Amino acid sequence: MVIHCKKEPKEFIRILKWKAEKKHLCAETAGDKVVLSLISGKFARGEDAVPVIFQGKLKSCDDGCILSGRISCRFYLYFMEIMAALLIVSRFVWSVLQGEKSNMFLCGIAAILLLIVVAVVQVKSKPAKTILKEFLTNLTD
Repeated sequence: MVIHCKKEPKEFIRILKWKAEKKHLCAETAGDKVVLSLISGKFARGEDAVPVIFQGKLKSCDDGCILSGRISCRFYLYFMEIMAALLIVSRFVWSVLQGEKSNMFLCGIAAILLLIVVAVVQVKSKPAKTILKEFLTNLTD
């Protein structure tokens, strides 16, 4: 996501923090890095159930500044999913080689549970991602 602003970086950061506070968002800056997240407990419909953040970098340009970054989960969701999938697959292969049908069945159950967890996290994080996207798109208005 890229946001172009016609203000100087210091002025842009001041406006960003001010607007974020009004929308119950936490805006942290360190040098040229910007981190936006939802403040826990400030949202009534559970939008803050999954910790979602925007991490970006602020760059100066001729006619203002550019904020570029991405929205992601605060924890390493994809790394955990890949590791769990690798463990399930390796255990399944070992069970096939050993002829352990009960372990193959348990690997199938674990795989289904992993898919359910991934789906739930994706669904629960969608409102937070939408809030952050709307905030960032309306930031330059």
